[in-house]
Amino acid sequence: KKPLKKSTLHDWLKIFNMQMIRKICRVLLPKKIELTSIDGTGFDSWQRSRHYEKRAGEAQIKPMPYAKADLFIDIKTQQILDFSLITHRKHDVKVAEQIFKRNKIKNIRGLGDGAYDSENLHEIARANGITFYAPVRKTDKRRRRIINFFIF
Repeated sequence: KKPLKKSTLHDWLKIFNMQMIRKICRVLLPKKIELTSIDGTGFDSWQRSRHYEKRAGEAQIKPMPYAKADLFIDIKTQQILDFSLITHRKHDVKVAEQIFKRNKIKNIRGLGDGAYDSENLHEIARANGITFYAPVRKTDKRRRRIINFFIF
């Protein structure tokens, strides 16, 4: 048997640039979108399988310290409306701002977790046709500092 190689997705991403991939995704959008969601997750390089890297002959590849994937999806069809793939740490709000600015779909509702609690993000969402809901963060660092200043 042949040893495992990088996925077909890697080869596909080399052929098409990101603009082309985004155009393809826009063509495949569902007809009616009402409720959307956004979330992101990070991957550390220590989670990669060294066993498969050696079998595929790619053990000499420079280690990737971090990767992050953010997805903006239609909840009903679970189809990806937009995405971000980056190889450095970036706060969820900053990535969501970029995704919402690219959004062409109007009159939709969006959901996010507490990491997306940002007035600036809500303003960008409204300006781009998204009514966005995110729970208020439990602790506000600025507010806590002010309270501590007056107490002590």
